[in-house]
Amino acid sequence: MADVLHFFSHQTHVSLELPVGWEEFSEDAHNVVYYYEIYDEDEDEDDFSKNPRLIIQLFPSPSTNIDNLRQASESVVTVPRKNFELISHQEEIIDQYPGLTDVFRYFDEDFGALAVRYQSFILVDNVLFSFAGACLAQHEDELLPMFRNALESIRFIFMTQAV
Repeated sequence: MADVLHFFSHQTHVSLELPVGWEEFSEDAHNVVYYYEIYDEDEDEDDFSKNPRLIIQLFPSPSTNIDNLRQASESVVTVPRKNFELISHQEEIIDQYPGLTDVFRYFDEDFGALAVRYQSFILVDNVLFSFAGACLAQHEDELLPMFRNALESIRFIFMTQAV
């Protein structure tokens, strides 16, 4: 197993592990963004536009329920996208909470190329979390297992204080 680093966001109260090479890029009260450093030899090292990324967002609401989890998942996979292909859809338990995970390929406007997205929604009490990993399709064999391992490592800490 590759060496991993532990990350914890004091804003979102989310703990997870990512392999060496990932770093926190930005954080605010409802979002944490991580980037993985993959550079092609012909690209600028300071250009993060095509780097794999993982974004964790939280959406606090007193009325959030299991239907919101399903609606969020459905809304992501039904958005019209070029070259859309659903790879997998599964209901699962993530750190003892209900979750839905979708993996799909599509043409990503930000990347300007075919990409893969690993999208999970997790319902933690009255907070809906989004875990969205994205990478160029050419890196999916390497990155999809990283996204899966990160999701399996995720822990929601002190959730009563997060909202």
